[in-house]
Amino acid sequence: MEIQSYLERINIDLNINIDVNFNSLKLIQKQHLLTVPFENLDIHLNNNIKTDVQSLYRKIVIEKRGGICYELNWLLSYLLKSIGFSVKVLGGKVIEPKGSYFDHMLILVNLNEKKYIVDVGFGDNFLEPLEFELDIVQKDNKGLFKIVSIDKTHFELMKYSQELNNFKREYIFKTKEMQMNNFKDRINYFTHNDESIFKKNIFCSLEKEDGRISLKHDKLISTNMKVKSIEKINSSNEYIIYLNDKFKIQLDPCEYKKIKKIWKKKSSEN
Repeated sequence: MEIQSYLERINIDLNINIDVNFNSLKLIQKQHLLTVPFENLDIHLNNNIKTDVQSLYRKIVIEKRGGICYELNWLLSYLLKSIGFSVKVLGGKVIEPKGSYFDHMLILVNLNEKKYIVDVGFGDNFLEPLEFELDIVQKDNKGLFKIVSIDKTHFELMKYSQELNNFKREYIFKTKEMQMNNFKDRINYFTHNDESIFKKNIFCSLEKEDGRISLKHDKLISTNMKVKSIEKINSSNEYIIYLNDKFKIQLDPCEYKKIKKIWKKKSSEN
């Protein structure tokens, strides 16, 4: 892995000294979320999700694509290790009661006798690393978060919901270290089972400093300072333009044709 190329990919100035400290960790997570989209295009293009580091590096850094949590957080874990951070990959459960602790991948970083949760693959989530401190409300531009204990090895990440006027669960996670092989069955389910959310919907989303922008089939959804706007997408050509302009995603000509076909098919189903 070429560290400098990865840092350039996420728009980190190479004159900035990136080292094993919290400021560097915070900058890396934030810039990753602001530049690398959470997207599932490969699943709909019937491209296999490759989980080896070399393939992920090529896709995300060289080809400037995004990915789903297993791709984004796995590659990021290797970047952090390459820099010198102490890193563990963890598994999380998103949906109860049918969920599995391999539904989601996240990262635990040990740094200066403190622990931090790092996550660049879970939609509208925290922008900066969360200190692994129980029952403490932590705030960033994305909202209020806290981590609560279920038992000694199971924990809940919660985010404050203004609609509910209370904290709601984002996911449950275990502190046991996981390897990529632990996630293979769930990756297979999410990428091939027609009932999976990733197969049912085609999406691409990206964090902004004060909101989020998401491309969900025939809608471009923008959230800015908690103000939400929805723009209707009227054609497959328009969809491709947004994909290029808003998310900087470039596909090869064959893939563009496939995406247009998929877009038209899903439009006819709605």
